[in-house]
Amino acid sequence: MALEALLMYARRGARVLRLHVNVFSREEREEIANLLATLGFRELNPPSSYRHTLAVDLKPSEEELFAALSKSARTRVRECVKKGLATVPITDLAYAARLEQLQKEALRRTGGHTASTNWEGVLTMSRDHPSLSRVLGVFTGESLAPENMKAFGWVCNHGETGEYRAAGSSRDGESRLPFGYAVVWEMIRWAKATGAHWFDMGGVTVSGGNDPLEGISDFKRFFSRELVEVGAEWVFEPSPLRARIANGVSGLRVQLQKSFDRCGGEGERVRPVSH
Repeated sequence: MALEALLMYARRGARVLRLHVNVFSREEREEIANLLATLGFRELNPPSSYRHTLAVDLKPSEEELFAALSKSARTRVRECVKKGLATVPITDLAYAARLEQLQKEALRRTGGHTASTNWEGVLTMSRDHPSLSRVLGVFTGESLAPENMKAFGWVCNHGETGEYRAAGSSRDGESRLPFGYAVVWEMIRWAKATGAHWFDMGGVTVSGGNDPLEGISDFKRFFSRELVEVGAEWVFEPSPLRARIANGVSGLRVQLQKSFDRCGGEGERVRPVSH
C-alpha cells in the first residue's frame, strides 16, 4: 500500500517532520478517515484547503442546467451576451501577467489568499491538454489584447469532477458588468462537454457572519445550493517532539518578521526555517 510505504519512509527519514494527506471525496470520506486514523494520522481542523463546496449535477442537458440556475444568474449571463462581452479560451503566454494581475485584484477585494500561480505553466498545460485544463478570458472592446481582458476563470477536469480552480476580475471602468457570471457558466459548460459528472464550485464558507470570503460564497450560490462535504486534511508526525520544536521556531520567525515589518526595516528579510 502506498500509504504504508510513505509511513515507512517518514519513520526512517531523520529530516521528515510530518506527512500530510489531503482528502477530496464525496462518497468515501468516512472509509478514508478510518484508514488514516488506524495508521496513526490525526485530522487537522480546519484543513488548509476547503472542506465544503457547492455541487452542480452535470447529467442534465445544457438547457436544463441553465434553467436550474437562479433567476439572477440567468439574467446576468444574458446581460453579458447583450453587452457583447467575448468569453474565449486563451493559451497564449502573453496573457500570463494579466492573469496574475486580475487574480491579485480579486483577492484584495475578497480578503482571500492563495499561493502564487505559475500562469505560464497553466496556459501551456491548457494548450497541450485542452480536455484537462481551460483558461477562459472575458474581453471588452474589439480586440483580444491582454489589457482588454476584464475577467478570467480557470477550470480543470478530474475525470468525474470539473473544478472551479481559480478566477479573477477587474472593476476599473466596467464595475457594473457581471463578468463573473459569464465565466462560471462557460466553465460549467466546458466541464460537461469534457465528460465530468458534476462540477465543484471550488469551496464555500458555511459559517456566515464576518468571514471575508462570504461574498464570493454568496456569488457561487447563484449557481448551486447543493452543499457537499468533500475535503479533509490528515497529518502524521514520526517525531512529535521534533515537530513541536520546529513549530516553535517557525512561530518565532513569524513574530520577528512582523516586528521587523512594523519597524519599517529594510534589507534582507528573516529567512524561513526549512521543514
